[in-house]
Amino acid sequence: MAVTQNSYTGTGSQTTFSFTFPYLKASDIKASLDAVGTTAFTLPTATTLQFNTAPANGVKIKIFRETATDNLTATFYAGSAIKSEDLNENFTQNLYSTQEVGSRYISNLGGTMVGNFGLGEDSDIVFEGSSDNANETTITVADPTADRTITFPNVSGNVVTTGDTGTVTSTMLADGTIVAADLASNAVTTAKITDGNVTTAKIGADAVTGAKIADDQINSEHYVDASIDTAHIADSQITNAKMADNSVNTAELVDDAVTAAKLASNSVVSASIVDGTIVTGDIANNAITNAKMADDSVGAAELVDTSVGTAALASN
Repeated sequence: MAVTQNSYTGTGSQTTFSFTFPYLKASDIKASLDAVGTTAFTLPTATTLQFNTAPANGVKIKIFRETATDNLTATFYAGSAIKSEDLNENFTQNLYSTQEVGSRYISNLGGTMVGNFGLGEDSDIVFEGSSDNANETTITVADPTADRTITFPNVSGNVVTTGDTGTVTSTMLADGTIVAADLASNAVTTAKITDGNVTTAKIGADAVTGAKIADDQINSEHYVDASIDTAHIADSQITNAKMADNSVNTAELVDDAVTAAKLASNSVVSASIVDGTIVTGDIANNAITNAKMADDSVGAAELVDTSVGTAALASN
């Protein structure tokens, strides 16, 4: 194929570039920078183009021929002489124009386009698809109010539209892109949460209330040692039914935490008291009555000297 253009890449300093194709007139030599035409150049020699300013580094430079076809190079009149030079120039004009069209057109069989593809006003791109029928896919744009650029990412995949469902998967979401404002109320259920993914750092202070916990869901294995103190227990929340046998020992009780108000009537029996744990300071005045003592449970060893006075003895 005949050469009708030469391409270069700008360096930011070079201004002069050569071209290798023939032409009829200097006005037929054209140039573009990143597919945008420019006339800011001169022709210092017959095969050299010099830009007024060096194209920036990385700019795509194209020097090409665009033969004028508005008029024939030579016109013949009745009775005038026909020169071979004029005939050759006319044929060359047609030849060059044909070469330029041949190097720039895209066949309906396919091809590669170099440069920008511009569509005029109210123009769309229509795809027939794999079946020749009455159904087509049309790509159109809203009337722009400023220059816009839509960039397709450097990955393979399907384009997602607002009318699409089920295409966006977790792999398409960057970490941290979903915030609370993006979630509809009651959208996150237990089925949506992977086991072990909710840690203490994910739970706000006072975010877990009684209403958030199903009955019997929290047992001893869910508590960190010393994580539950009196401030976390509502009044009257711990009953006998909530405690396993022998689960509360002295290590679980804060000093002075168990008062008379915390004990149900007759709830403390001798089996619940470790030998020697009740000292004088633990007994309120007049707290020990006959009903509280088993027969023969108080011997001489349990009495402080002179602790039993006349008032403490029943008649007879």
